Amino acid sequence: VFNMDLPASGSFVSAFVPVDFSVRILSENTSTLFLPQRIRELRPGGSLIPYYNASSEVFITRDLQPGDTYSGTAYNFISGTPGLNNLIDVCALSEDPAMPEIMKIFTALPDHLESRVWDLAVTASGNAVTPYEKAFTIQNWLSRNCRYKLDVSDQPEDLDFVTNFLFNTKEGYCTYFASAMTVLCRMVGLPARYVEGYLVRPGESGNAVITGKDAHAWPEVYFEGLGWIPFEPTPGF
Repeated sequence: VFNMDLPASGSFVSAFVPVDFSVRILSENTSTLFLPQRIRELRPGGSLIPYYNASSEVFITRDLQPGDTYSGTAYNFISGTPGLNNLIDVCALSEDPAMPEIMKIFTALPDHLESRVWDLAVTASGNAVTPYEKAFTIQNWLSRNCRYKLDVSDQPEDLDFVTNFLFNTKEGYCTYFASAMTVLCRMVGLPARYVEGYLVRPGESGNAVITGKDAHAWPEVYFEGLGWIPFEPTPGF
């Protein structure tokens, strides 16, 4: 949960400045504490007692109530961050006992996917060599070749969702882009997963009010020795 084993030196260190965050609950919610992915410190307010499980979910033993607060410090790792490729290279040198199981689970694909989708995955990853370069190239290919659109046609029942998006409509919202990148990454051997959460975009005051309208989906790719890194293939986000 707290990523305590990250390397302490290297050319990437200056790029990762810890960011402080604070959250105030405005309406009754679930017991989940919504957090940045890579927290280094968590400061629960009042009577909140946090717990976490093997899936890195952080929660309390009751539902959140208006006025509850918590704060902490986190690294905002995301694709495109300067120095991230260096950090990934350094972490890959360390032993990662979770890697075999991660590869088994998060490169699995359904049997019905057509060969043209596999061919497109190779095209979208271009001449990239390293895992990070492949994922970053696929992300950029989707952003350039598909269009963001909220008002989309109904999905045909006899067509695969990702195949229809990549070859027919080539337009959709975050769910479409996140699903497509997850599939394309798995096809080129990158362990990837589809994630849903919230997109926080603070105003000039540094504050943001988060509602259901801020719900967002994105893919994450697992890098050996470092873990899951978010990518953003959806144009404009």
